[in-house]
Amino acid sequence: MTIILKIKYRLSIFLLSIISIVSCNSDDKKNIPDVSNVASDVKIIRFEKELFALNQIKKEDSLTIGIRNLEAKYPSVCNEFFLNIINAKKPNEAPSAYYPLVNRFITDTFVCFTADTAQMVFNNFEPIKKELEQAGKFYKYYFPKANDLTFLTFVSQYNYDVFPFGKDSIGIGLDFFLGENHADYKNIENLRYDYVRRTLTKEHLVARAFRLQIANMAGEPTGAKMLDLMIHNGKQLYILDQILPLTPDSIKFSYTGKQTNWCKDNESGIWASILKSNVLYESNGKKIGKLISPSPNSPGMPPEAPGETANFIGWQIIKQYMKRNPETTLSQLLSLRDAQQILDKSKYKPAK
Repeated sequence: MTIILKIKYRLSIFLLSIISIVSCNSDDKKNIPDVSNVASDVKIIRFEKELFALNQIKKEDSLTIGIRNLEAKYPSVCNEFFLNIINAKKPNEAPSAYYPLVNRFITDTFVCFTADTAQMVFNNFEPIKKELEQAGKFYKYYFPKANDLTFLTFVSQYNYDVFPFGKDSIGIGLDFFLGENHADYKNIENLRYDYVRRTLTKEHLVARAFRLQIANMAGEPTGAKMLDLMIHNGKQLYILDQILPLTPDSIKFSYTGKQTNWCKDNESGIWASILKSNVLYESNGKKIGKLISPSPNSPGMPPEAPGETANFIGWQIIKQYMKRNPETTLSQLLSLRDAQQILDKSKYKPAK
């Protein structure tokens, strides 16, 4: 019987921050620190490979033993995955035992097809592994007291793209990075839009994972006004840019190259539109949603304007703030909670 999973898609906790920024200029690149000697022990666990290898076991009793062995190897991971990602441990779903539901999940025809597709797309995981490790060095350079990160890959049949497995472990749903033309995406409500599907590629995987880690560190915004949100998101975007300094901005911030250039060329116009529309201190989600959340456009702006342009301005404000306060560490930046004070101290004024 085919398992019907409720789609609970979310681009990540960091959905508010998917935007495009201009490419690093030469001065930015000159300031990239040398992290070659930074100690960082990034761990990568290919959980989905071990889990779906169990579907080769034909006898149900033996399959249950295999699941138990996997639980003994990864107790917290299995509990989180079985409980919160595939719902196999929910009391109303499995009142007596959850093993049959796990069995059904890993042997389901459609789930297995997705898992097999993920194995083909990520047959050579080495480039992504190196990118995660390099980003881990920058992460430890800027946050030396932080623990080393663990990245765990899984397949959930389009339930979650990235997921926190504890404080310092990030789960990565490979089924959300199979390529924008992957057939299944066009049949899933939240994934079928062009501005979403273009981000569902393996090139976006590392940036998406670190966006979630940074969001976890940043916590919740201090308020619901757009200024609070755009500064909150801008801080996270600034930190992501430091951790992935050589990653193309179109990948880090999920815009097209054309949209990236439009934001660069029209920064003053974006800011002027926000001020003219009187939404800087607005907290009505219907009025500010497209300016700070994923969307195909920004209301009140030319059709070339992508969504989340307020986050672009938030990132620019943080850049100006950090230039005027170079002694501020990234940890200190995260601790700053007064959005209005940050704006005032940045003396932000875009060039016309």
